[in-house]
Amino acid sequence: MVKNRTLEEIHDKHIGHSKFAWFCDHALANGYEITQIKEYYQKFKFRMNGYVIEFDKNPKANAKWQYDQSVLLIKYYKQL
Repeated sequence: MVKNRTLEEIHDKHIGHSKFAWFCDHALANGYEITQIKEYYQKFKFRMNGYVIEFDKNPKANAKWQYDQSVLLIKYYKQL
């Protein structure tokens, strides 16, 4: 099942996700735009500056590593 989420819902302590909220906060602080957030059972799919990016909700997944990889991926998209 897919649920559309807003940044406010991501930060909500009942329905939100703290690691993804951290990811979004850092992206916004560094000038990236997060839109079209869709929540799936195992991941979030969203657009970061217009590029489709995924965030793994696995508890063992490192949010900082995923953020760094997403920034790198956008850099590579722009180079192509």
